[in-house]
Amino acid sequence: MPPQPKRFCKQIDLERALGGAAILAQLSDKNGTGNIDAEFVSFVLDAGSMDIASYIQKAVDIASLQEPYQLSLVFKTADACAWRAWLRGSYGQGIPQHVQAAYDLAIAWAKDVGDRAATLGTTPKPALDPPAKLLDYDPQGSGVSIRGFKKGFR
Repeated sequence: MPPQPKRFCKQIDLERALGGAAILAQLSDKNGTGNIDAEFVSFVLDAGSMDIASYIQKAVDIASLQEPYQLSLVFKTADACAWRAWLRGSYGQGIPQHVQAAYDLAIAWAKDVGDRAATLGTTPKPALDPPAKLLDYDPQGSGVSIRGFKKGFR
């Protein structure tokens, strides 16, 4: 079984982003029972969290993030989850403009975090070491150079 992805927000945050539990119930209730479908909520929380994680993982080690998450991460992820809820649960109807605008801002913020133009208040992921140069400043190979290292120190 694959590992469970990190969820940066909870159902209550999703309800706030949508405008209430009643809207979540309307979007998720395919059987007409009036109850919120837990499987729908699980999918939406995973999908929205993965949307945000896919951008911020360039600069932030996702595995090192621990609860309680920074509020900016929680709110932006909830906005991405709200967009996913409308996309999946609206039967092809248009996504409301305020939900689309919040999603666009959340993705722009996540891109900024990934590009290190914004921060989560965590230690950034270290950059990769630059590749080794293949230049040899000692063409004779007698000093400390690539050829000198290959020959061994004398």
